[in-house]
Amino acid sequence: MCTEEIKWVKFGGDQASCDSLYSKPEYDDSFRFKTDDGSIFTGNITWEQGRFNNYRFFVGEDGSDHIYYPEKVTHIESK
Repeated sequence: MCTEEIKWVKFGGDQASCDSLYSKPEYDDSFRFKTDDGSIFTGNITWEQGRFNNYRFFVGEDGSDHIYYPEKVTHIESK
């Protein structure tokens, strides 16, 4: 069995960090992210209409109700 090493990039959790991540085509597909409690998930980032930082990280498929707010995400998978 082969174990894959994940290379992590620190994620700021603010509007600018989200804007940057959201604009990168390599993150259009699913990627792994780590939360502040050390949990690792595969999902994506989405943006919802509204005021302030309306980005959400969802686990699994788009439209999942299992979400994390950007301030809870500490690292993303390097692509």
